[in-house]
Parts: sequence; structure tokens; C-alpha cells
Amino acid sequence: MHREKDVRYDPKTGEQIVRDDVYADRPVERIVERPTIIKKRAGIGTWLGGLVVGILLTAGGLTLLANQQGSYQSAGAVVDEKVDSAERTARSTAEEAGDAAKTAGNKIENATD
Repeated sequence: MHREKDVRYDPKTGEQIVRDDVYADRPVERIVERPTIIKKRAGIGTWLGGLVVGILLTAGGLTLLANQQGSYQSAGAVVDEKVDSAERTARSTAEEAGDAAKTAGNKIENATD
């Protein structure tokens, strides 16, 4: 708030005329610049990234579910059974090959005698 005092004299009468004006200060105008946010459409990279994350989350959830249900344990038992079967087959095949080699060697010895 400020005051303005104006003192004048009347030319005809010579009286002093005092004018006292009181003014309220105008509020200070503030200019605030706010950043303009321009929303950009999601590109192919955003969609592809979301798809990859979704697939990973789904695979992780299925893995966790299978682990809790015991699917891995039964799968491990099946694998152990198959490995034992393959080991027995390989051992018997090796024995048969050894026997065949021994028989062939004996036949060669007998033929040269």
C-alpha cells in the first residue's frame, strides 16, 4: 500500500488544497512457465518389450506351478529309469560284441591251425 500526497494552492483564493490518495498495491504478477508434456504413442519397441516380459512372467509362473505340483520329481524318475535302461542295453551290447570278437578270434585261430 502506498500514499500519494498532492499539495496545491487555489489560484483564486490562495487556499492550500491537500489531496491524500491511498492506493493498494497491485498484486505482483508472476509468470510461471510450466513444462509442456507431450505424450508420445508407444512404438514397436514398447510393445515388443511388454510381450517379452509377459512371456517371461508366464514361463516363470508355470515353472513355479510345476515345481509345486511335483512334475519335476516325476520327470526326474522317468529320466532315471530311461538312463538305467540305456545303461543295461549298452552293457549287454558291449558284452555281445566282446563275445562275437572272441568267437571270431577263435575261428581265425582254428582256421590257421
